[in-house]
Amino acid sequence: MNSNKSKITIQKDDLAAEPVLRVELPELSAEPSPTPTTQTHRVRSRQRYITIALAVLLLLLLGIFFLTWRPWLSNEQWTERLATSVDRSVIRIESDDGVGTGFIVASRGNEHLVLTNRHVVGTSPYVRAVLRSNISVRAIVVGFPNNKDVDLALLRINSRGLQPLGRIAVFSSVRPGAEVSAVGHPLGLDYTITDGIVSAKREGLFLQTTAAISPGNSGGPLVRRDGAVVGVNTMVVLPEFGQSLGFAIRADYLLDHSRWQFVSDVTDLLDRVKR
Repeated sequence: MNSNKSKITIQKDDLAAEPVLRVELPELSAEPSPTPTTQTHRVRSRQRYITIALAVLLLLLLGIFFLTWRPWLSNEQWTERLATSVDRSVIRIESDDGVGTGFIVASRGNEHLVLTNRHVVGTSPYVRAVLRSNISVRAIVVGFPNNKDVDLALLRINSRGLQPLGRIAVFSSVRPGAEVSAVGHPLGLDYTITDGIVSAKREGLFLQTTAAISPGNSGGPLVRRDGAVVGVNTMVVLPEFGQSLGFAIRADYLLDHSRWQFVSDVTDLLDRVKR
């Protein structure tokens, strides 16, 4: 049985081209603009780095402060520390004019330079220096200020186990009200410490202090809270004329060598004076 096949004729014109979707894209730059999320991440990262850097800096500053100032945090601590350090730095001076005090400002091996008052050594070229160990050594007078009104003198001694007391503070750095202690041998009482403040600065040469000073303290150091030597204890107003009126010559007078005349060459020792 023959079957009739149906034929479907499609004209070419009836074939439509498949539609094409045209999308116009914006031109892309070399670096795509960051999205808000990226910007936020960058800001937060930058803030985190700054915070970390500031924290590290703060810790470093606190560490430096702690290491530098810990021994001097309270009046009790700093004076006790001073009391233990004077044994190898402060000496008793005995001369024909009586008893006084001196302190070491520079050392080179067993050679030491001692600063004291002119009136303590008098006119003798030699005096006796008595150490805390009660050992006596000869002290040679090696220098005086050119100005005879400046009551200072330099001695040289030879002994083991001694060291400078501390650096010499510049006069301009000393402020009225600063806490200080005077070290010496008042009335022959060895290694006595009295404390007070710098009351005032006088005539560009003297420090007035409330730290008790008596005969025997002359030539001893006036030490500031930070351990620096600010003055050389020199005189006191008698109690019947005034209370707590002691005076020290500025210690940094030693630093200007042109103001001094030296009996012998102590240049090497002078160059070792801490300032």
